Amino acid sequence: MNCFREMLVLAGGTALVLSAPVHAQDRTDHAGYVRLGQTWTHLADQGDVYSNGAFAPGSDYTTNVVRPLTLTGGWFVTDHIAIEASISEEAETHNYPGGSLTGLPDLGVDAFQTTSASVTWHPMRGQRFSPYVGAGYVYQNTTGNTDGFGQDFRIEDSKGPMLQGGVDVELTDRFGVFVDFKKAWQRADGTGVLLGAPLYADSKLDPVSVQAGLTVRFGPQRSVTPLALNGDGKWLVRAGIGRIELTDSLDLTVAGAPFPGATLATDPHWTPVVQVGRRLTDEFSVVATVGLPPEIDASGGGTAAAFGKLAEVQYGPSALTVQYQPWNDGWFRPYVGVGATYMIIFSTKDSILTDAEMDDDIAPVVEVGADVMVTDGYGFFIEYKRGWLETTATGNVSAVVPGFGGSPVSGDAKIGPNVWSAGATFRF
Repeated sequence: MNCFREMLVLAGGTALVLSAPVHAQDRTDHAGYVRLGQTWTHLADQGDVYSNGAFAPGSDYTTNVVRPLTLTGGWFVTDHIAIEASISEEAETHNYPGGSLTGLPDLGVDAFQTTSASVTWHPMRGQRFSPYVGAGYVYQNTTGNTDGFGQDFRIEDSKGPMLQGGVDVELTDRFGVFVDFKKAWQRADGTGVLLGAPLYADSKLDPVSVQAGLTVRFGPQRSVTPLALNGDGKWLVRAGIGRIELTDSLDLTVAGAPFPGATLATDPHWTPVVQVGRRLTDEFSVVATVGLPPEIDASGGGTAAAFGKLAEVQYGPSALTVQYQPWNDGWFRPYVGVGATYMIIFSTKDSILTDAEMDDDIAPVVEVGADVMVTDGYGFFIEYKRGWLETTATGNVSAVVPGFGGSPVSGDAKIGPNVWSAGATFRF
């Protein structure tokens, strides 16, 4: 039930953004813009910690939310496509011990500055409410380190891909307000000394940032026509966020012998999703769904819980379905679909398992959802998918595990998954 409440909040937020009336008529708009706003950034605080060169299961850390000011500048290269860059002021994070290290004082303080560059799409440019989405790259420059309970703590610069979305709200011809959301995927190596032992952390930063502030438009004015969206178009695009839950069923063998009662243990995870579809008839469409490849921790569960984190996996979720939508007018348009889902394993990273590998798989998938239209051409959607993916994982138990070190491991996992998603729908 918590998952459905979260999906409804996401869908409701999309509806608020899209609820302003839109008319595809020419308007003038300035070619450039500057945004200045307060940013709230939180790091994922995940990764593996090694002490004296050995993996330290249970060691963890947390950081505080930082609130730097961020300056963004953008320029429209077409009616609806802009190139933008941003830079934040310097911010500081404290590194608080967690997990098995809980109770120790602050390990140290990192200072950093963030810059980014992206390409953004503004389909409703020229209207009072102008939502946008974009993708780009972010670079985080570590500008300083201050020791706390740990000594000689250092974290390297980091960089990675980024997705963003937001809305500009026009107040006057030149001034407005905005809200912007960014999600980046970054890793950084951290080193130092704790309690006399050398420490190394493979840190997964993956920051989430929310920014709000003032927009100022400048430069030459151009005639702009908002993108023509209509319910009679042959194409549909759905873009939003998906919550993925794996079923975590596992048949495990260790050193060739069954290991009864073992399961996988993975946390639900979120990833941006995009659907692109083409109508075959008034009621039937073929739809391709892709998600940004998430990176997850696969841990032992049940009788294998003592093993802890087994490996880190990055995989690509995708599906190709035929959807049946019996009603193509009105504000509520439910649909069902059936097809195939494909999982590609991009990478595995060793933890308790060494030489870990997982197989790709293709399997059936079914879906049910609904478009809730604000106008005939756009609205929002909510959807549930269920797949029947399976994979075989292999590896060897790390030497640090008493009684099992070096033993070969094989597991047949039924991972599903269950996927809930919500976001915006466009027809054109």
